[in-house]
Amino acid sequence: MLTWRGFYIVYYVYRCLCSVIGQLVVVQFTSLGDSIRYTGGTERFDTVQGTFWFLNSTALTEAIGSVFAALLGGNRLTISIAFQTLAFIGIYRFLTALPEDLRKWVAIILLAPSFNIWSSIASKEAVVVFAVGTVCAYLVGVYRQTQRLRLIDLIAVGLLAIYKAHYLVALGFVFAGLHLGRLVRQPELLVLGAGVATLIPLYLLRDTIDAYAPQIVIHFFSGAGASTRDAFWTDQYDVFWRAPYGFWLSFVGPTLDEAVNNRLQLAALAESLILVAILGLYLLLNFYRMPLFGFLMSWSAVFWLLFANYPFGVMNPGSAVRYRTGYMIPLLAILIVLSSREAFVRWRGKRGRPEVRSRPSRFGPRLVFYPKIRVRQGSIQRASS
Repeated sequence: MLTWRGFYIVYYVYRCLCSVIGQLVVVQFTSLGDSIRYTGGTERFDTVQGTFWFLNSTALTEAIGSVFAALLGGNRLTISIAFQTLAFIGIYRFLTALPEDLRKWVAIILLAPSFNIWSSIASKEAVVVFAVGTVCAYLVGVYRQTQRLRLIDLIAVGLLAIYKAHYLVALGFVFAGLHLGRLVRQPELLVLGAGVATLIPLYLLRDTIDAYAPQIVIHFFSGAGASTRDAFWTDQYDVFWRAPYGFWLSFVGPTLDEAVNNRLQLAALAESLILVAILGLYLLLNFYRMPLFGFLMSWSAVFWLLFANYPFGVMNPGSAVRYRTGYMIPLLAILIVLSSREAFVRWRGKRGRPEVRSRPSRFGPRLVFYPKIRVRQGSIQRASS
């Protein structure tokens, strides 16, 4: 039987093969974005100007690629494997932070070919996967009361601020909820109120968001990868009204009509539907055990994660699959981990609350609070809080 140590070794080799396949095979069918510029050696990085060049994600990725090129002799395959290794560190940290029953579900989903190809080549996605894996491992540790803040966690947050600052809204919501929720008796009400409160700025800034969102997709209508889709937003506030369909489209990528005429997009659509089926099956099997706190927290955070990301993937099926790579781990952390009753009981139990049991009465079921007790040397003592 394959142990988890063995799985990690096999998974690392699998991702190295994805690096090779991406650089030698996939490039024959589709573009791999800016991968070439991140394996070009030091000459491109030398042209970077400005004191705060490292705050630019492109310049920073070029610098990382230049370091790998200098260490590995400039070979594109080995540079891609180096980027893959960086991403693998984040994935490994996230998987090892999970309890084994949840780790199995996450590991299956993270075997998805598109996720591994995009995060196994020289790309921004590889750096982002390292960052989100590290940050989500920390959040899982906070929820399970097993993690302390480390320097690598702060570095990962800094990288997210540079590469994907819009991820921090959803992750910050979870971070605040997990810390503040332990300070109150009804964390569910706190999360519900906070979730509603976060919608207020969305309403107040509706005109600004409505005007800004279409500007994000302008570059999808030009260049080699120009979109063949019509404009997604045509009427005022479509960015809000069409958001649910945009969430779906930006996650699955190709539509059925697009997939029928293109084998590569057909494979991408099949993979996306399998991922949706696995996530849906997990949530269905665990819905009856899901704590209300986790339900409210997860769906508020998922909304902000998808709302901030869907403009980047709604106009181009290939871009949808590519950008999904970056937020896949946060999505799994939010949906799967926060739905875990074991993690909730452990997180909430640190407050020493009395155990709640139900006892029937002639007026129907009622809740009775039984203090925990323990037996020591023949005497009964009340458990200390």
